[in-house]
Amino acid sequence: MYEAAEQQLALVSRKTQHLRGLLQQQIDALKQLRQERTAAVNERDELRRQLQQAEQRAALAESTHQEAEECLRKTAEEFAATQLLQKRYSNTLAALDRRQRSLVRVVGAATQQENSTLNESTSKLEKEEKGKEEKERKESTAAAITVTDECTVVELERRRTFVVDVACTAPSLRQRMGIGNYSLSSNINTNSISSNGDNNNNNNNNNNNNNNNNNNNNNNNNNNILPLVSLTDEELFSAIQMDQVIEDVLSGVNTVFLSFGPAGGGKTEMLFGTKASIVAYEGRQQFSRNAGLSASRGRFSSSSTVSTPAGMSHEGSTAGLLSIFTHGLFNSLVSQAVTHFNIRCSFAEFAMNQTVDLLLKHSGGRYSSAFGIGGNSIYSGGNSNSNNGNGNNGKSAVMMKTISAVAGGESHIMPISCGGVSEEVTSVKVENADEAMQVFFSGIERLGRWRSAVTTNNTTNNNNTNNNNTNTNNTNNGSSYIHTRNGDSIPGVSATHTGGVSHAVFTLTVESFNTKGHYRRAVVSFVDLCGPPTTISTTTTIVTPKTAEEEWVEESIQSLCDAIAATSSIKRHTSHKNNLHHNDNSHNRKSNSDIDNSTISDAQRAAAVFDRLPGSHSNCMMRFLRPIFGGNAKAVLVCCVDAKQHTKEQLLNSLSYAYFFKRIQHQATPYDIPPELQRLNLQMNAFLSGGDDSDGDNENYSSGNIINNI
Repeated sequence: MYEAAEQQLALVSRKTQHLRGLLQQQIDALKQLRQERTAAVNERDELRRQLQQAEQRAALAESTHQEAEECLRKTAEEFAATQLLQKRYSNTLAALDRRQRSLVRVVGAATQQENSTLNESTSKLEKEEKGKEEKERKESTAAAITVTDECTVVELERRRTFVVDVACTAPSLRQRMGIGNYSLSSNINTNSISSNGDNNNNNNNNNNNNNNNNNNNNNNNNNNILPLVSLTDEELFSAIQMDQVIEDVLSGVNTVFLSFGPAGGGKTEMLFGTKASIVAYEGRQQFSRNAGLSASRGRFSSSSTVSTPAGMSHEGSTAGLLSIFTHGLFNSLVSQAVTHFNIRCSFAEFAMNQTVDLLLKHSGGRYSSAFGIGGNSIYSGGNSNSNNGNGNNGKSAVMMKTISAVAGGESHIMPISCGGVSEEVTSVKVENADEAMQVFFSGIERLGRWRSAVTTNNTTNNNNTNNNNTNTNNTNNGSSYIHTRNGDSIPGVSATHTGGVSHAVFTLTVESFNTKGHYRRAVVSFVDLCGPPTTISTTTTIVTPKTAEEEWVEESIQSLCDAIAATSSIKRHTSHKNNLHHNDNSHNRKSNSDIDNSTISDAQRAAAVFDRLPGSHSNCMMRFLRPIFGGNAKAVLVCCVDAKQHTKEQLLNSLSYAYFFKRIQHQATPYDIPPELQRLNLQMNAFLSGGDDSDGDNENYSSGNIINNI
């Protein structure tokens, strides 16, 4: 038993000794861990202190960065505003210096997002793929064009900048179709629906509100995209300074609105508008007049606001410069209480060096019966003495007059000019803006229809046969009158004649008396140039040849481009021009020896340069536009391009010509006749017309429905 107890004691002793060593090891390890923990806690506290300091520095840096970013944004906005103000001042000084003006409208303009994508793809091509994709990029004909502000158009690839008087954007036709589901017919039907359909109208309004909310959400998601400069008709009126244009016209200054650009860019829409937009614009104008009249009578309180009625806004479309100017002109006549005025409209078409009078009617027919204008509206001009053997009164028959404009003719036989319309073109008297637009719509319906009559007439004359549906009378002055029936099929009409290959000119002649009794007259021309014709290729790789009309249009457009390039490149005259230190005077005398004269103005030198161009005398369109190249007419070039449809060359060429057009100088002066001379003119007119040849003070001057004594 004793030995067993000793063995157990020895075992316990060894175990105790082992545990003592283990305990000592754990104690030492614990002390080490405690020291490490203390060091870690101290390090953690130090890191926390450093992190707090870093957070403070980061917050301070963030605050400083935000302040710097805000300052940079304000500086950039101020810089952009200053740049825009500088451009506007430059444009104003150019206008005061008698320079022409330019307006550029870009359809499908690029945005900031597209610009960043273009830069990223360009960088990728330069670093990774400099082979095939680089070659394809260089061969690509597409161009990225954007409008950065109200006066600047930028080509993004090479950062080419074009500064004009007005720059704006417009959505393409596909984008417009997705913008709204409105239509003119739906608006008319909504206005004519009885009270039973109010619930349906409310549902439609709710749907439209939902669509507007969705559009707003989409716009909020695209805040990173550069907002493009898209102008409404009212904003366009202000941007183009139409009030100043109207004031110039009433002062007797001739004005021209000239559309320019490739085919399909929206020139006709920008100049003449769409019918739905014109109706909507007329509705807004009438609503504003009624609201202003009601407010003047005290029906609106000072805190009430006048809003545009729903259904009258067509986003992306425009009423056109013609409608905007016409309504502004008559509104100005009303606001200025002008009672002595006379406004006449004429509409002509230029094609194949011939001027076609689109408002001419055969003798015996009233213009009012054909165009639906009330009152005793009359038309004058044109030797409309053709015989009408079918006995109608002008309701179903059309009379058109083609005036020959062959090269080599004398300048005095020029039938029409933007500096003044001669008596060979029909002029229709109008009393308000609605009548003027009715005349325009009636003339535009006849645009291009003369080709069938001309082709039939030529075929008939060549075959020496008689056609009962066509009567032609030739006069001594080379004018050809062609009489056709509306809707009748005419034998012998060639199928190769295409419509729309011509230039259209709508002209307003504004005559008025000012408060001092001076007679003022101005001619306002809206020239819609046909874009350069393009070759149409078919699926069988057969290229359709250009017709004679297309070749003439291309020739006239090229002549216009040559005139812009030549007249805009004239160096401005300075007082030290004849200084001997200028070594290039000999070169200037060698190129323009008879033009570079310090005694004449820049406009006169531009006119002399224009007269020396080959196409200035051989093309009737150029003869019509003669006054804007250093002559007696102000002009606004309306350049319309489509960035998605036109090639890079077409876009850059059009923008370049619009930019250089601003350098052309004019010498427009008001057409003013003193009262005494005007009194003598009235006496002479009364004597020639067989009327009373008494004193001119008893003559009457008609103005709308008002007849006043002079």
